[in-house]
Amino acid sequence: MTHKNRFLFYFTCMVLLSGCGEELTTGVTKGGTGNGGEGKPINVVDGQKLNERYEIWLSKPVSAHCQGVKRTLSFIHPINSELIQEDQWIKIESKDELDQQIIAQVRWKNQSDQPKTIIRSSCEDLVSIDELSPDSFKPNVRCDVKTVTLNKNDVYIAEEYPFNFKYSTKAVLSHNETVQFLPEESNMLGCDALEIPFALQNEQN
Repeated sequence: MTHKNRFLFYFTCMVLLSGCGEELTTGVTKGGTGNGGEGKPINVVDGQKLNERYEIWLSKPVSAHCQGVKRTLSFIHPINSELIQEDQWIKIESKDELDQQIIAQVRWKNQSDQPKTIIRSSCEDLVSIDELSPDSFKPNVRCDVKTVTLNKNDVYIAEEYPFNFKYSTKAVLSHNETVQFLPEESNMLGCDALEIPFALQNEQN
């Protein structure tokens, strides 16, 4: 398949996607301080209503390369707004009055020797929770195609993606698999899955 035909294929697929997303912004990550590693959640019982005192577990950043672009998913601390650098439990009390419990950040860095064009639909978020994802195919909805150009070593950071929960849960956030990084540097279409886990549970005695 030629690059021209491949682009038309991606464009057609993007037009059919649904669920409006958020604008991308450029910038440099604010370096958070180390938060100290802590154990991963083991026995989280889903579906329990969260009390006034509960705990949030956030994973350290996860990264994967796709067509010369390093994709990174990170969490932002819901209280001090610093980037989470290591696995961490955060104790939440009613006085904390959180605006958002889970805040995700998507970061792309071009590590190839050539400019990269990133193609995405304007109607899809860059991260999602599978259990919360709406039907992704609505043929009557027209979505624009957004493009971003990254020169060598350029970094783009998307807007923050917040999520709130009333019940305990153990889940993962997934990077949108429809995002394309062109030109391709291998014969593999698409990217490997990129997921970052998190959990919320009532405070353990």
